[in-house]
Amino acid sequence: MTFDQLMARDRRIDELDRLGRARTRAQDHEFGALMSARDQYWRRLPRALEAARAKAAQLETYARQHRLAFDNDPRGFV
Repeated sequence: MTFDQLMARDRRIDELDRLGRARTRAQDHEFGALMSARDQYWRRLPRALEAARAKAAQLETYARQHRLAFDNDPRGFV
């Protein structure tokens, strides 16, 4: 999800939460689904960050081994 999508989802959760007991059944289901999706996203995020960092480390190692330009340095590694 993009940051804009996360913010839009959180705004919708806030809107539905403010309705409280006035929510319709459909809105109540939507509220529950959005809350669940948000909780699952944040629960999975640490593992996703760990995997992304591991992949970035692999790519950095590969770039260094092959003296490829890294960190916008056109000279590459010396």
